Amino acid sequence: MKNSNYLFEILSKISEQKDYEIKGYSNNYIIEISKNKKSVFLYGNCLPLNNNSSQKISADKAALYTVLSSKNIPCVEHKIIKHPSFDMGFAFNKLEDILLKNPSGIVVKDNKGSCGRNVFLVKNKKDLKLSINKIFSKNQDIAVSPFIENATEYRLIMLDNKLCVAYKKEKPFVVGDGKSTVKKLIKNNYGNFNFELPKAELNKKPKLNEKFVVGWKNNLAFNSSPETVLDSILKAKLTNLAKKVTKALNLRFCSVDIFEQNGTLKVLEINSIVSMEYFSKNSNENYTLTKKIFDIALQKCFESLN
Repeated sequence: MKNSNYLFEILSKISEQKDYEIKGYSNNYIIEISKNKKSVFLYGNCLPLNNNSSQKISADKAALYTVLSSKNIPCVEHKIIKHPSFDMGFAFNKLEDILLKNPSGIVVKDNKGSCGRNVFLVKNKKDLKLSINKIFSKNQDIAVSPFIENATEYRLIMLDNKLCVAYKKEKPFVVGDGKSTVKKLIKNNYGNFNFELPKAELNKKPKLNEKFVVGWKNNLAFNSSPETVLDSILKAKLTNLAKKVTKALNLRFCSVDIFEQNGTLKVLEINSIVSMEYFSKNSNENYTLTKKIFDIALQKCFESLN
């Protein structure tokens, strides 16, 4: 088992302040925090606040769409394509039909994946074959959704139906100098990170001071950056939608990802395992806020034991 140590380090600092005892097992994939002969266990960064059924629905993109749409909660459609153990062509034909109905493209992803892994933007048959072969090679079911152009993605961290923080995910970009190619600008700003851009895009030379977006994924793990939402009206609209989600699924601690396009809000995904690693590393202020959120969440875990 392998796990990031960022949360263990944050929980260790909280434990020092609150006089908790903390232990890590299996490379900190399992964390035990104890006080007064009572213990709280985290498994894979998952705090014991959400029930098992709610966690499984949240992790299953197609199931989540089914549940939320049945509650009339606006959400991005996700259809499931089961692994075709006997006929790969059958799955390809189904996905091809969906692609033909979405000329802007489709997003093909592991139905239970996270952090932007095994997620592909597909606009033609060739890319479709490559993407489904990569996903199905790992015996995973596929979730497919329409590609929503020019959408802004927000993440809201919710705890017991209250907003902890809301932030926009700013896609990675480079600024042109009038001479360098996009490929060189990416190298200068992001090193060898692969943004999966077509060769024609990499060879472009942005004008002086021209902003050129280099990634279509909104994940912070793919070099997007968090910008805290300060607009009170927008924050209220986002929070109201997130509350509908947490109430519908009985989720106590989660992150809700919401798309905004031309003023319309739709739920994209929900994570019942709250990860704030990249957010916390963005600034000292974000780190302090992350620590505060997990401090309160941990207190609620102990309260639940009483």
